[in-house]
Amino acid sequence: MTLKNLLRVAALLSLFVASACGFSSDGCSCSIGGVNEGVAGPLLSQPDEGELPDAEEIHANTPMVYFAWNKRGLEEGDNIRLELYITELNGATVNSMFSQGSAAVTGSNINTGHFNISPPPGGFPVARYRADFFVDAEKFGDVSFEVLP
Repeated sequence: MTLKNLLRVAALLSLFVASACGFSSDGCSCSIGGVNEGVAGPLLSQPDEGELPDAEEIHANTPMVYFAWNKRGLEEGDNIRLELYITELNGATVNSMFSQGSAAVTGSNINTGHFNISPPPGGFPVARYRADFFVDAEKFGDVSFEVLP
């Protein structure tokens, strides 16, 4: 498969996952809930509120991937966003958005939460990824990881 075709596949997956998930009930969501600032992931299970566990090994057939975040100083209505990129595919460097989603923080404990992402049909592409976390337009953290066969 040529690099051009790989980029097309990555772009199509990005469109599929972003439109299918969109952080709706179809597979991606954000749970808002505060403690130490930071980000964590990928994780195989939903983290406890305020926890930032160590990253876990993710495989293509993993049914759901979680990312946790803690951010002090948030205000009601601030928008937390996750952008998930494929950064390397079949040895080629790419920077293709795989999925994204956001949620406005609300409630009494707005400083912690998590995102979860379902794979597209056929599983997560075996590749290297980067998850960027934003509050409104300001990036406040990122994690890099690899999806294994």
